[in-house]
Amino acid sequence: MKKFLSLLLALTLVLSLVVVPARAEGVEVDGTYAITTSASSLARGDSTTFTVTATAPTVTDDGVTATDVNVIGYSWSTPGFSGAAGTGATTGTLTASNKAENVEVSCTLTIEYKVTIEGQEITRSTTKVVKSNVSIADKLLPGDITTVTFNGRTYSVTNGAVNISLLEGEALKGDNKWSAAATGYVIDNETNKPTYASGKLTVRVKDSALTADVTVNATTPTVTAAASLTEVISGGKTTLTATSTGLSNAATYAWFYKIGDSKEFPIGTGKSLVWTVPANVTTATDYSVYCKASEGDKLAKTSDPITVKSLPDTYTFTVVPASVTLTQIGQTATLAANFVNTSSSASLVVPTYSFVSANLNIATVTNQTPAAPIVTLRASGSTTVTAKATYKGKTLQQNKDYTVSIATRGTTRTVTVQGKGNFNSTRQFKIHVHAYKCTAKKAATYFATGYKKYKCTACGAKKTEKLAKLKPAIASLKSSKKGRLTVKWKKGSGISGYQISYSTSSKFTKSTTKSVTITKARSTT
Repeated sequence: MKKFLSLLLALTLVLSLVVVPARAEGVEVDGTYAITTSASSLARGDSTTFTVTATAPTVTDDGVTATDVNVIGYSWSTPGFSGAAGTGATTGTLTASNKAENVEVSCTLTIEYKVTIEGQEITRSTTKVVKSNVSIADKLLPGDITTVTFNGRTYSVTNGAVNISLLEGEALKGDNKWSAAATGYVIDNETNKPTYASGKLTVRVKDSALTADVTVNATTPTVTAAASLTEVISGGKTTLTATSTGLSNAATYAWFYKIGDSKEFPIGTGKSLVWTVPANVTTATDYSVYCKASEGDKLAKTSDPITVKSLPDTYTFTVVPASVTLTQIGQTATLAANFVNTSSSASLVVPTYSFVSANLNIATVTNQTPAAPIVTLRASGSTTVTAKATYKGKTLQQNKDYTVSIATRGTTRTVTVQGKGNFNSTRQFKIHVHAYKCTAKKAATYFATGYKKYKCTACGAKKTEKLAKLKPAIASLKSSKKGRLTVKWKKGSGISGYQISYSTSSKFTKSTTKSVTITKARSTT
């Protein structure tokens, strides 16, 4: 058994010496190494691959010539190029991203070899860095072009293509007024101006021979009108939005409406705007709304009309119950809000509600958004609970349409919820907070409880407050010498004497407790 362990230990020591980490010091790597590119020449935006070759690699380690020399790993550095190089002898496809630069592309080779030292064959590895200088010529790319201006109208270029909207009488041709702008380059729009031919616009960099072609597409502009609400109570609001294609960045938008075959009336300008529908209609009225898009002073396109219906303002707002009395702080009242269309047969509609207290210290409102807000009285005073209802674009403004006032302490006030305009409904709430005044009292003593009686000066409500018995309080307790104890306490009025109990037990058991009665004397022993 001992021989087996010794043999195992020896074998372990030998195996631990077979593989060693890569070496650099005292190692010489020879052979022919090169990096080649698949492209004969490179300019910005061109694609290529790089390949590293190792011809007849040799390694000498501390004067010992290595055998079985092989490249087993590749690590590329490709500044100036975008893309994934990978970990092989040939890179993935790379794109030249820098302009007018010489960059150094390199590949670090991991070379594995074997040497025999003191009769033991050992596998080792080392590295070899292969470098190559690569020249990247400058080049203007179609993707560098950001905008093209045609007859004074500027259009965005996307992926080297631009869509030009032709107005009445326009055509794409070489004598149009063209200009362009690019990222990272100044385009010549004066001497060597952009030229158009056969669907391509050729632009040139100022003071340079660099050019690029932009694909030009002629399009017919489109404008689509939309409204956030197509039924609006008269005087309410709806948002108008225009969606366009084929128009320049400088296109302008103007909105109009007609009633039947009437003349057109202007609404406003902008690709999106909020329109306040004309008020005071007595019957449902259809407005034909449309948007006109213009390029400069030329009309480019008019949208198809959309219909926005204006409804008469025949809605009422009511809150029930008619009255409620809150008698204590913390008491609550649940209101019920109804929003009704009074035209023809009355129908219940559901707006968006909001009930908010202006002073949360006096009253709070929970359950605000449904039609059942809960008002909670927090303190005496006065505040405003504002109701807000929004329906079909008509919003009754906060602090304007409905108010609820909380009565001050000691009074009963009528609280009014009043609508404005056609929202004309009134509901009253009587909210009372007692103002008590003490009418009688009896002081508590050490032997009997007392009381205080109150009466509300506004409504006559009564309440009684009980006063607990008084308890004597010991001011100090000292022992000046053995067998003597000095006790001091606060003297109470109307008291003819005191009884002091003392004990040698904290539990004041009967066998250990003694009592002494003091009448008129101020001290006793």
